[in-house]
Amino acid sequence: MAKVFYYNNTKTPDSIIGPQIEPDFHKTRPLGFAYETETHFVHFYAGNSRLWYISYGFAVVQMKNGVLSDWIARNFGGTPIGNTTLSAGTSVKAVWRPGLYHETQHQQALAYTARDRRLAEQNLRIIS
Repeated sequence: MAKVFYYNNTKTPDSIIGPQIEPDFHKTRPLGFAYETETHFVHFYAGNSRLWYISYGFAVVQMKNGVLSDWIARNFGGTPIGNTTLSAGTSVKAVWRPGLYHETQHQQALAYTARDRRLAEQNLRIIS
């Protein structure tokens, strides 16, 4: 599995600027996550408004040329802050993932039943 770097974005690469991505795009998604595959470098924009989130619809993928940390600095102005605890592609049981839409997908991914959900909802009402 690939090691994932996270870093602050300080620029938006000219090669991706277009109708949906403006030159200051990095200001609304100031964090970056990047890793490498056997053939490509992969970058995801992310935000840090109290909860970190990854904008999986805004990915940049380029053929590998050089070292990942240099690619990050050249394209996103980022200096790696650190590495994530888990490698790219690793999932954790009972953690929500973007892309789950139907209730049955949630139940399967998070390993809960309709009864579990109802009990949690009742507990929340009692607390509030």
